[in-house]
Amino acid sequence: MLALSSADTANAPQALALRADQLATPAALTGLHPPGPPACPARVGDGHPIGERDVLLDGRPGRLLVLTTDKPGRLRALVLSADCATVLADTLVGR
Repeated sequence: MLALSSADTANAPQALALRADQLATPAALTGLHPPGPPACPARVGDGHPIGERDVLLDGRPGRLLVLTTDKPGRLRALVLSADCATVLADTLVGR
């Protein structure tokens, strides 16, 4: 069993608190981590994840996935619940 020390938890990334209308802002799209294995592949669709992070969206915990789209200069900000059962937000960002 792995136990985290207080030093480990102090350095752990914190979830970014956002409102749904803030998903298209630079603050929401910075501090992303490289994507791991596809989270909730059925929800991601054709986009390729380029970054992700934990968020609190309107007070609800979720995972922000930033995905490519078929249009240059446009990204998709998708926020899913931890169990992938609920899409908390799905926003296009850019031109």
